[in-house]
Amino acid sequence: MRNIHVYLQSTELLFYLKSWHVHGISHPPPCRHRWPIVIPAIALPRRPLLRGCDGPVHPARNVTSVQVQHSAGLHSPLVVRVAFPATGNQLILEARITYIQTFHPSLQPPFSKLHPSPQCYTSTAPALPTRQTHPPSPPHPRSNLSQIGHAHGRAAASLVHGTIAFYAALFAQTAKLTWAQVRSTALEFETVMRKKWPAYLEEMTGLAEGAGVEVADVIAINVRTEINFGLFSDGCTALSWRTGEGEGEQSLLAQNWDWMEEQRANLLYLTITQASKPSISMITEAGLIGKIGLNSAGVGVCLNAIRAKGMDPTRLPCHLGLRMVLESASRDEAVASLEKYGIASACHMLIADGTGGVGVEWSYVDVQKLGMNGNGQVFHSNHYLLPHAGVKDTNWLSQDSGFRVERIEEICKGMRKVDVESVAGLFKDEKNYPAAICRKQEGDCQSATLFNIVMDLRNKRAKVAVGRPVEPVETFELGF
Repeated sequence: MRNIHVYLQSTELLFYLKSWHVHGISHPPPCRHRWPIVIPAIALPRRPLLRGCDGPVHPARNVTSVQVQHSAGLHSPLVVRVAFPATGNQLILEARITYIQTFHPSLQPPFSKLHPSPQCYTSTAPALPTRQTHPPSPPHPRSNLSQIGHAHGRAAASLVHGTIAFYAALFAQTAKLTWAQVRSTALEFETVMRKKWPAYLEEMTGLAEGAGVEVADVIAINVRTEINFGLFSDGCTALSWRTGEGEGEQSLLAQNWDWMEEQRANLLYLTITQASKPSISMITEAGLIGKIGLNSAGVGVCLNAIRAKGMDPTRLPCHLGLRMVLESASRDEAVASLEKYGIASACHMLIADGTGGVGVEWSYVDVQKLGMNGNGQVFHSNHYLLPHAGVKDTNWLSQDSGFRVERIEEICKGMRKVDVESVAGLFKDEKNYPAAICRKQEGDCQSATLFNIVMDLRNKRAKVAVGRPVEPVETFELGF
């Protein structure tokens, strides 16, 4: 997981320069052009790398040490400082590398500090070529939303490319669609977004520019569920639990997010601050502007994919709906906002605030709500629990979705103490392995738990474990 500080793995390095200051290089100054410098180096045991400061990944050899740092301004060039004597076009680096770090202090508050572990991130997705190879245009004034998108895209450019590559391969494999066909379909949503949700389109446009991709690429990954009519979707097990009374009252919201392990490398912890709206802390796939998390008003949301055919492009795409929830001041306001537009495809959103949660099951034609049981709980997995007239749920995880929702309810009954730590422990359950609450991508089970999140909405904090909760590769807290 990464935000400002970037730790990734490979033996590949490339710096794309535009008005950079590179000390000790005998090459002509690259003041007005993007100009690649590939640094030769030795292969190292930990296979460190820097991907996507402002360009694609290219192979290099003999890397020993390099520090890359953004300068203070949001639109300022990167500054690269390396210790070496220049020998023609070869750069000789002397210090041993432990990691490569990029830091851009001006990107806060759109991003917030984390301390990720280098071994978390290994991606097999190929890097995509950058869109822009000619000298960049001068910076132009941006709105706040465009700046947020641009900051996201620029700081996480390599991961945005990784998300696009991952879904391009998945569309080709599962739906026999080329990425050009996916992009063309995505642009059909642009007209509706421009009319109904121009702020989201503006942020995605800034994101595309920051990452060096086309707007159609960013729209495509944000409406991936709708384009493919739910034929592939991420899965999970989710729980909302309100307990206690008075000062001892708690409202906890938790889930395991299950998806293909290849996409773990492209996860982000993203913090967004906007005028006149709650601040947002969420775990998302790079390039997606809405996902799973909470806001400064104590509203949280989880997502369960449901595979049911049917899509209405005039309604709000699922992941934009998650963003709308995270911009709401209460659970009731979030649900009312979503009902105003409807959701374009099948999914379940578990929405909660300090007063408890509600399950909201969507199809492309209706919505059904699942209230708290007598213990203040709502459980869900990857199939409809309520009837939806005229909509067929294919129950795509039929072998385990029903088991998981029954299992999470069963193990909750044995709880003596309910708090963030004990609820996090529920999601370590491996009964029915590998298709358990804590999933393992093994055999016929095609997905794994990529992260667990437990939100304490009254205190506006959350605990995150990256990877399978029984063997996390990283843990941290987020919130306000």
